[in-house]
Amino acid sequence: MAESLKWSNTPVMCVGSTGIAATLMKDRTTAHLAFGLAVNNDPLAVIKCGLPEKGEMNQFVEKDLQFIFWDEVTVQNRRDN
Repeated sequence: MAESLKWSNTPVMCVGSTGIAATLMKDRTTAHLAFGLAVNNDPLAVIKCGLPEKGEMNQFVEKDLQFIFWDEVTVQNRRDN
């Protein structure tokens, strides 16, 4: 599906939760690297995006990106506030 969207010039990003999941993808990127997420073993910690506010990647994510395919997203910790 992601490749079909890319061929139609739709901005998409494919990321994995783990390095192993990322190696199975064409772009081979983890979510932590792509979004500047800190790796924290504390399940109650609040994780914030670490992308620079004026960076090229931040502009892409905020303005252009339409789809994120996140493999193994269910293994990520989620905290309700």
